[in-house]
Amino acid sequence: MVENWPDIFGDKDEGFGKAQFLSEAEWRTYLKRAPVRYPRRNRVPDPICEVCGKPASDSNPLTLAHRIPFVNGVRYFALTPDFLDEEHNTAWAHKSGCNKTLKMGFEKSLQRLRQLSIKTLPAFLPRTVLDAWR
Repeated sequence: MVENWPDIFGDKDEGFGKAQFLSEAEWRTYLKRAPVRYPRRNRVPDPICEVCGKPASDSNPLTLAHRIPFVNGVRYFALTPDFLDEEHNTAWAHKSGCNKTLKMGFEKSLQRLRQLSIKTLPAFLPRTVLDAWR
């Protein structure tokens, strides 16, 4: 027999709204365990790879890849999972090869945030990150 849970929270996953950054408490929680990714939610795959321009194949399908890596975006910059899953940070790329090409390192991720008009990072981030931002 399956126990029924009371419907006190509703079915809606509200996410983080339009917030770009986590609160310090949320960030500290995600340092203990990475958040779940939902980048494909309501996204129709492109017919071709945004990196190489070739179509998917049975041996190398397209996957929705993060430019600023998902886990590092949360850990290093306190970006919300919702922000990281948005179209400005994702692209359809071949699972093998192109996905890795798309993934940005630390310095390129900082540059990308500036391109996205991010002006400041949360003050609670590690000094190393804040110094690199300056």
